[in-house]
Amino acid sequence: MLFPYGTTRDQAKTPFITIGLVVMNVLVGLWFWLLPEASKEVMLYDLALIPEQFNPVALLTSMFMHGNFMHIFGNMWFLWIFGKSVEDGLSEWEYILVYIGAGFVGASLHALTSPAYRQDIPCVGASGAIAGVMGAFLVMYPKERIKGLLGVWPVQLPASLYLVWYFVIQLFHGVIELYDVKQLIGGIAFWAHIGGFIVGFVGIGASKYRNNFIAMFKRQKDRSQGLDAAAAFRDGRMADCRRMCGAILKRSPNDRMARFLLARMEALRGESQRAVKVLGVMREDIMASRDYPAVATFYAQMRELGAGDVFNASELLKAGIALRESGYPREALSPLLKALEREDSQEILDLVLFQVGQCEAELGERRKGQDIMRRLIQWYPHSNVATMAKYSLDS
Repeated sequence: MLFPYGTTRDQAKTPFITIGLVVMNVLVGLWFWLLPEASKEVMLYDLALIPEQFNPVALLTSMFMHGNFMHIFGNMWFLWIFGKSVEDGLSEWEYILVYIGAGFVGASLHALTSPAYRQDIPCVGASGAIAGVMGAFLVMYPKERIKGLLGVWPVQLPASLYLVWYFVIQLFHGVIELYDVKQLIGGIAFWAHIGGFIVGFVGIGASKYRNNFIAMFKRQKDRSQGLDAAAAFRDGRMADCRRMCGAILKRSPNDRMARFLLARMEALRGESQRAVKVLGVMREDIMASRDYPAVATFYAQMRELGAGDVFNASELLKAGIALRESGYPREALSPLLKALEREDSQEILDLVLFQVGQCEAELGERRKGQDIMRRLIQWYPHSNVATMAKYSLDS
């Protein structure tokens, strides 16, 4: 079995909740282990979950108790590896709800499925809750990879493969346990793992696909209203167009069609500054996308409004590529040549020159384009772009 020590996912925020849960579990563990033996036994039967004496309060208290050092170390190790990434993708309350909910359901399922010979044995540990976190990780980051040791060899496995295998193993042992096979593996609450994992997987999965469905429905509605707004603009019904765009932006503040239409209306009224402000809200989003028609339209509108100087060299390069890819090589030359003049263009000069050469060739200036490619190869002989330039010359 792979022993995991990390994932390939980068963290966007500090996992305060996960840190807090680890600290709480460790502190409760230390408190419990330092009790006198007589007190320890009393507290164990008061706070642990005992299937034949089902106590709802014990569902919570048992989650923060552990049998020994290896028990708490293993649980906290897995909580840290998977919990910090799950917390990163959820709100604080969503993460806490997954953790506690998976712990409750896992412990309850363990109590319901415990064979007769384990009905009076106290059950402690956070493994049901942590299994829920692992189930949530599978839904949220199935394409990430789990770093681990297979024996002494470091390997990386897809999260989907590792976590599905984990669940299958728990299910296999859990089903066998129902038949009172005592000698199989004692002391492990397999059904707590199964129940917790299902809660995390189904709960986050349902939320994720519900949100995706709602987002898809909103996009379809916005697209339909956007087409109606465009039709109103063409027909000169500016008040209707403005009203529909306002309704779209209330739901989707960065809707491109609505902002393009609003900016066009402001420009027609002579309010160039307001038009630039309307468009500027989505500048970062558009310039970071690969939607070339949107990038080309955005740049053209901003330039028409006299705001073409707001773009940096990288954005001018992106606009040039977008215009050329959209079939406008002549118009693409304007932002590309501007990019060459910018002080911040040093790191992308080879890319800009390549695009200029491509534009010249597409405009019928083949010799001019070839000259630019040769200069590029001469100035940047070790650049990847130079390799593309050589291929362009050869073809």
